[in-house]
Amino acid sequence: MKKLLALLLIPVLTNADEPKIWLDINWFSFHDEAFYVEDNVQKEFNENNPGIFARYEFHQNIDIGAGMFKHSYGDWTPAIGLEVHTRRNRGISIGTVIGYAPGYKDTPADTVFFVLPVVQAQLPGSPTIGVRAGYLPFGEVKFGTVQVTIGF
Repeated sequence: MKKLLALLLIPVLTNADEPKIWLDINWFSFHDEAFYVEDNVQKEFNENNPGIFARYEFHQNIDIGAGMFKHSYGDWTPAIGLEVHTRRNRGISIGTVIGYAPGYKDTPADTVFFVLPVVQAQLPGSPTIGVRAGYLPFGEVKFGTVQVTIGF
């Protein structure tokens, strides 16, 4: 299986554009519902989700990244992800992050894998500063997130 995966990645790696590093700074999140229930107690979601991620753009349409953030239930979690996105057109790209965040174990979400559709928009006149927004429409808890992103 590892050999097959390596063979599938060869065309991606050999056609790579100039690599870029992106620093994503978590700003906040919002939830479809204001509260959740844990152990028969109603609690508010944490919507102040500080965090930081580093992404490496190793192909014009693929980024890999890692970081950590304070999640909706108030605990810190590391996270890793693979993002597949469109090429930037007038500073805008659309993509999906497939990720792993183990800090959600023993929470009402009780999941560690996620699929997060995202949109990134660069500020006019600045190809290296932008805003990212994502919305998780799947699962029991639906939420959105906003990040400031800086490219190097």
